[in-house]
Amino acid sequence: MSSEIVHVPLNALDHLHRPNYVKLCYYLPLQPGAKPIDVFEDLGKGLHKTFVQVPWLGGKVFRQSPDAAGYLPGQRELRYKPAAAAPVDGPLPHQLRFNELESDYTFAELREEGFPSDAYDDQELLSVPIEGNLDTGCDVFVAQANFIPDGCVLCMSTCHAAIDGTAMVTVMKLWADNCRSLYDANEPVEPFPAESSDRTLLDKLWIPPKGGASLQDADAWTRGLVGLRPSEGSTTPIDFQNWFGNDHPNPPRLMKNRTFYMSAANMTALQKECEEATSEEGANTGPLSGNDVVTALMWRSLVRARAAAADDTLDEESVLESAIDGRMEFSQSVPPSYLGNITFYNQSAIPVADLLDPAVPLGRVARAIRAGAGRVNSASLHHAYALIKGVADYAQLKPRFRRTAGADMLISNLLLFPVDEIRFGTQKFGNEGRAEAVRCFNGPFNHVARISFILPRRSKGGIELAMNLFEEEMDCLLEDDEFNRFCLEL
Repeated sequence: MSSEIVHVPLNALDHLHRPNYVKLCYYLPLQPGAKPIDVFEDLGKGLHKTFVQVPWLGGKVFRQSPDAAGYLPGQRELRYKPAAAAPVDGPLPHQLRFNELESDYTFAELREEGFPSDAYDDQELLSVPIEGNLDTGCDVFVAQANFIPDGCVLCMSTCHAAIDGTAMVTVMKLWADNCRSLYDANEPVEPFPAESSDRTLLDKLWIPPKGGASLQDADAWTRGLVGLRPSEGSTTPIDFQNWFGNDHPNPPRLMKNRTFYMSAANMTALQKECEEATSEEGANTGPLSGNDVVTALMWRSLVRARAAAADDTLDEESVLESAIDGRMEFSQSVPPSYLGNITFYNQSAIPVADLLDPAVPLGRVARAIRAGAGRVNSASLHHAYALIKGVADYAQLKPRFRRTAGADMLISNLLLFPVDEIRFGTQKFGNEGRAEAVRCFNGPFNHVARISFILPRRSKGGIELAMNLFEEEMDCLLEDDEFNRFCLEL
């Protein structure tokens, strides 16, 4: 194994995302008699093989030295040593931790209750900071195997400065494939495409807009794709280690995360209601998607709950950011397995008064989301990429949801994440090594940001929604008649 440290600069779009950690937890049944320590050792061996295939996954994210060629203030880089290809005889990767939960639940009981998100403190499932320390290095990948009777809650996270949500699932599949290959020589793991780790790929595929791209000339929606606003020209670095979004000197209260279920029948009824309302208004932004209407319900319900519990009035306007996976639209030459960040933010804005007015049909809210989503194409993403490449300091990049005050938020749709393709094998796991549920947790990132998720599809026809609110806000959401017509708390 080479002892030389490899340095890889992260690209412009990687800098849209802070070095924060969001956790995906996979609820895996175990085979009868499977011993936790044996399962853990196999998971560690599979992870080692993964780090051999993609060495930088076992590395860290650092600030780049100002002396580096092409340095820009705020520039970050990957640092790693190539992993030894020999079988693991010594310690397992330190990025994987072992934990036996002191739990009253068996796996069957968790299943019976719908895998509730509050069964465990999510920091007990995997302890991660709000953000990693770029001076000492942020682990690219961390995970913890949590064992309960007859089950394993396998929780993983990645440093968002290096990997986006889609890539998290790709990494998880690669890990599972490597674990399965430990038992079955007929299931070799295919070589991982080199271009999937190429941090220069987006620059190679980028087509600069004709006439250039000026931040001041770009409209608000295009700027919002990459977290830029023309009024924020300051390049003063933000101390995110001590920043909590509200100019608050101490960490505010932690928000609660709850998971809700929407049946297929309720989703159909919701879409019909939104389509009929907008048809009556003569809206012509094209057909509404399922994502449009579900996101609209979440947006209005969350703002309504926040307003009902607020001591003061909210902002006059609410801006919703919806995460966009740019792999398909940026270029057809971006492989689906690309492991860097290629996430943009569709922005929709509505007066808070309209969101709170029961006379305003939900379909109008969904149309506001569709109006932005309909603009997403290769040209618009390349234009936004030009803007982000033109900044003088990466500290200028800050999506709006990174605060708890006001009425802004992020809703990220993970519904189509291919989690059913993640199979750890039948040697130690039940259900063919597939997770029976997937949950998304923010950990202490709940201190600083308003983020909710449409979770990966796990049950036929229905969908699950993960939403975060302060306790008194969550109480208001649970009493919301419109929300309760469509959603059931798990």
